[in-house]
Amino acid sequence: MAIRIKTGTPDELHRDALALGYFADERPPRGFAGLADWRLNGALSRQIADGRLTGGYLEKVLIATDGRLPCSRILLLGLGNLADLTYDTLYAAGYAFAETIGTLKWNDFAFEIPAVGRSPLEGPIMVEAVTTGFFDAFSKDVRDLETVSPVLLIGEAMKEAAVAGVERFRKNTRDIIPVEFEA
Repeated sequence: MAIRIKTGTPDELHRDALALGYFADERPPRGFAGLADWRLNGALSRQIADGRLTGGYLEKVLIATDGRLPCSRILLLGLGNLADLTYDTLYAAGYAFAETIGTLKWNDFAFEIPAVGRSPLEGPIMVEAVTTGFFDAFSKDVRDLETVSPVLLIGEAMKEAAVAGVERFRKNTRDIIPVEFEA
């Protein structure tokens, strides 16, 4: 497994699937989940308004994009209230993303760091928390590490934080996970 970092938006992402976080207290969803909602003509907002999506902690929802985004499906992970976001919550999000992706047998996917730039938490440590949770879940079975091809999708403004966070993660894993930048 190598973690590839791609700057851009879900519009530019040509992967099979995308894992996004969203919050119970953000109506409509913001960040990449908000962009996905917009591209899906408000489908997520309608589900939230109808009470079918709550954004509750570790709520998981799988949504087909019906060709409105380059990926075919989105895994949404509820993270509770943005005001309650902690590094432990982000670690759990990374772990839940990876565990669910592994169960679904997805190999070609992207994930994000939820709320980077919208939270008072430090960006590099947020990146480290999510990627560590992600790695810990996949490393339960070494074969999983060999088959997955994750892309960390970040906004251009968060590039430095992502690089610093992935470097922190790599130090913790003794540089066994290569990091590449994708054009």
